[in-house]
Amino acid sequence: MKNFLNKIITILRSLNKESYPPLNPNESEQLKRDKRYLDEDIQLLDSNIVLNFSPDYFYIEPNKEFYKKTAQQKMSILSARFGLSSITYNINFRIIGEGGVFIRKPIPVIDTDKKTISWEGGNHLLEINISKEFEDDPVILSAILSHELAHFYIYKNNLMRFYNTKTVEEVICEIIIFLLGLGKLYLNGISDEKLLRNYGATKIISINPYLPWHHLAYIYEKVNFIKRISNKIARENLNSIALVRILRVSQHQELIIN
Repeated sequence: MKNFLNKIITILRSLNKESYPPLNPNESEQLKRDKRYLDEDIQLLDSNIVLNFSPDYFYIEPNKEFYKKTAQQKMSILSARFGLSSITYNINFRIIGEGGVFIRKPIPVIDTDKKTISWEGGNHLLEINISKEFEDDPVILSAILSHELAHFYIYKNNLMRFYNTKTVEEVICEIIIFLLGLGKLYLNGISDEKLLRNYGATKIISINPYLPWHHLAYIYEKVNFIKRISNKIARENLNSIALVRILRVSQHQELIIN
């Protein structure tokens, strides 16, 4: 399957066109129905993220150079980029459970009910426990770390103050991932062939997406449009499954640009 997709991508790239099938009617209707809510959250969150990256350097690229770094090194790079370099990350790999469920245990404790975080002193420790089965898988691991960093960015900047319920936090987290330029890392991880083979199309590791794939692809394309990121940059370093998903949604330009 992977070889087949790669052949299609190679042919289409050589022709310099993206003739992928659009979403099916059910997917299209679902996206049209939810588009307004997604756009409202994207606009609200983007207006409260005080980061300014040029379009050419908006994304942390999921390339060999990044993937070869240790989990600790990855987190140091990501946290420094988002002004979280005062954080100390303690990343542990343990046997946690079926599907690689991981546990995030921030210290000091985050009060999610009051949507506040208590700080003591200048340095802060964030402990992340990840299933040992992903320790040597840099693609999946990068997606997990991106997801956790987005959670912490939300807490650090008190972005949940705009919402009345914690149940939306995971959805907000997924939007933040894309607005922080972590979208490629995340898309590659949740589209990893090993994950899809071992856990199925809907149960994708412990960062099981809370939004369907076509919503995630839409958010990615919407952010690219807002940030004026070229198609060339937006398509680079995506794996074949993620790229096909993005190109299918890109057929619906009427949704993305409006």
